[in-house]
Amino acid sequence: MFETYATVTGRVISEPRSVRTKAHGDLVTFRVACHSRRLDRESGQWTDGATLYLSVKCWNRLAAAVPTAVRRGALIIAHGALSTDEYVGNDGVKRASLEMKAVSLGVDLAQPGPQTTAPPPEGEGAAEEDWVPVPDQALTGRGEIRV
Repeated sequence: MFETYATVTGRVISEPRSVRTKAHGDLVTFRVACHSRRLDRESGQWTDGATLYLSVKCWNRLAAAVPTAVRRGALIIAHGALSTDEYVGNDGVKRASLEMKAVSLGVDLAQPGPQTTAPPPEGEGAAEEDWVPVPDQALTGRGEIRV
């Protein structure tokens, strides 16, 4: 089977959901919005481009690490195989969504905006009381989500 691999940067727009399957092991899924921005050379202003939405699926070892590293709002970099999930919605209309089976995932430290990560588990690094979350702030740059 031909698989198309891609690397995307974006903002996690749903809380990661964990599931344990009998046949394939642990699975964590979440949605990501990849928002492009372009510099308008005439005005010198950044303009919004299209937003790509996709579901990211993380299996087994990667799935085990996601709950401690990824939260809704986090800026991430994900690399994996892309596929299209075709289904029939509740209204009977045939639909399709883009999915990624991630093989690598990390927090995107190069992008502006808050980074929301969980405190380290007990016994690994700093104590929970030493962990201070980054406060929410105005979001700019790639990965921006306007509500």
